[in-house]
Amino acid sequence: QALKLRITPDTQHSKMPSKSLLTASAISSDIPPKKKKKNRRRPSFPLDRYDGKRPRRNKDNTTDYHGKADSGDIDWDASDITRTERKKRHYPEEVEERALAVSLFGAGIGDGVEERPEESAPFVAAATESTDDMEKEDHAEETATIDAVAPAPAWHDEDDSMLQINFRSKREKSRDSRLQKFRSDSSEEVISGSDLSDRLRARFERSDEYDHGGVPRLSCSMHAWASLPPVSGGEEDGEDGNGGDESNEGPVARLLSSAVPLAADVEGAIKEAGGPLPAHILDTVRVADANCAGRKMECTVFTMCFHMREDSGASWVACAGLDGVLRIFECDGKRNGVVARVQLPDLPIQTVSFLGNTGTIVLSGKRPYIYIYDPVEGKLTKIPQILGRPEKCFDRHAVSPSGTHIALLGYDGTIILLCGRTHHWISDHRINGLVYAVCFDSDGGRMYGAGTDGDVYVFDMKQRGRCVDRFHNDDGTAITALAAHGTTQLGTVLAVGAVSGVVNLYRLGDGSSSSSKKDGGSKKPFKSVMNLQTTINMLRFSHDGCILALASKKVTQALRLLHVPSATVFSNWPTSNTPLGYVWSLDFSPRSEFLAIGNDKGKCLLYKLQHYSEENNVQI
Repeated sequence: QALKLRITPDTQHSKMPSKSLLTASAISSDIPPKKKKKNRRRPSFPLDRYDGKRPRRNKDNTTDYHGKADSGDIDWDASDITRTERKKRHYPEEVEERALAVSLFGAGIGDGVEERPEESAPFVAAATESTDDMEKEDHAEETATIDAVAPAPAWHDEDDSMLQINFRSKREKSRDSRLQKFRSDSSEEVISGSDLSDRLRARFERSDEYDHGGVPRLSCSMHAWASLPPVSGGEEDGEDGNGGDESNEGPVARLLSSAVPLAADVEGAIKEAGGPLPAHILDTVRVADANCAGRKMECTVFTMCFHMREDSGASWVACAGLDGVLRIFECDGKRNGVVARVQLPDLPIQTVSFLGNTGTIVLSGKRPYIYIYDPVEGKLTKIPQILGRPEKCFDRHAVSPSGTHIALLGYDGTIILLCGRTHHWISDHRINGLVYAVCFDSDGGRMYGAGTDGDVYVFDMKQRGRCVDRFHNDDGTAITALAAHGTTQLGTVLAVGAVSGVVNLYRLGDGSSSSSKKDGGSKKPFKSVMNLQTTINMLRFSHDGCILALASKKVTQALRLLHVPSATVFSNWPTSNTPLGYVWSLDFSPRSEFLAIGNDKGKCLLYKLQHYSEENNVQI
């Protein structure tokens, strides 16, 4: 409304409006007022007939559900809408739950929705009939005989026979690739739900017997936990003639009747229950990455090492890289929680080792000093440069299994020996050429060193590191990796990896030697592994010495596992589809349940070895 002002020159005493009021009134008189937006509320309509689209409002103020008025004659069926159409329509979860509740229990079950008598009656009747049928089936199962060949299913869905599965989707141009593998031939289009259930069951059983490479599984199956224990009479059946009673004895009776000592060795019990490790085929399962928790590593996993805590029995894995961050995880194959994360300010970490059973960690890199970290106390100790030594970096080192010695690789073929308890210098040991690899045997009594001259030097730690043996490697090239383990079958086995990619295995536990420390003779290896053609950088034995892992970081997928007793390489794993990448580090867990592999992508892959898994091997 326009503001009208009457101004006359005669009226001097008339009240004139102020200039600001006049200006504001003039502006407001020219601009029409804005219309307020109405609150467009979503019309209320029954959720059980909602199809994902907005309903239309007719002129007579009635809701039109896309051609069907709100008269209660709409039949709702959740199976009418496919999964693809549900994604396109943004089908809400609450509506789907409501539709499922109505189809199972009838209308009126959902919260806030009124029950429609004309719709609930058929569903209630159907539910009553299905309840009666289930009671009849339960009664029939109770009266069934016990000597049936296979147990009856716990529940049978009658709607499976009424369901129709179409292999060609009418609403999509292309075929559904997830259903094509269940066809018996190319001309088959429609099958019933019961047939699809049978084919799914048959496919699961076939996939359980064989792995993805078509190789039969040797250990336990995926659904072995659901199978009944085998019933066998034993030797007493033939003597007494009443083996049926003894075969039904419980685990307590079998334990009391056995002569096995209760305080047996844990590892021996696991090995006895699982039996010897089979050759040629290794059953492995990939689990969550060891470093899946916490921040993602942005660098290569340069080094890693396992350790078992004596107080809790948990397996710890420490991994690090050139970013100078030490990460410790508690490895269980599921969550792999973070134990500690330590940032070293001035050390790019290249080698990590646990110092025996103490739990302390030795860290070294391209610096003239090393660090000792105690994760229990959270204390980081720096060991300064050794006086009188010209080394500018200690990028590689080795630790004895007992934690009594720390061997640092120095210049000019020098092996610097430190005390594991006081961290003080003990002695220096020399070999010809440059030293590339150092390792200790299982009990720490002997140290092995090798380098560019291709000879292996044996030092006796009980004689203050005196060189007691020397032999030439059969390969003849520079030696880059060493690993030793004392086994009960073969004695002490020494694995020697060379630049040529050949790994030779020697027996050293028999006490006889065809070589001499003076002339540098040669030993004959009992096995030469030539599966890799690049420089061998890593050699690791399992805890029982039955598996030897050898790897090279020069090419991708350069990892092989060797069955030591039979001297054969496992043929089924790893495959060309195993996402290994460039392998930079690897290690076995203390009981060989897990194999951890660090690659150039910052991942610490974790694989579970089923033969050493406790839930598969330990039996009561």
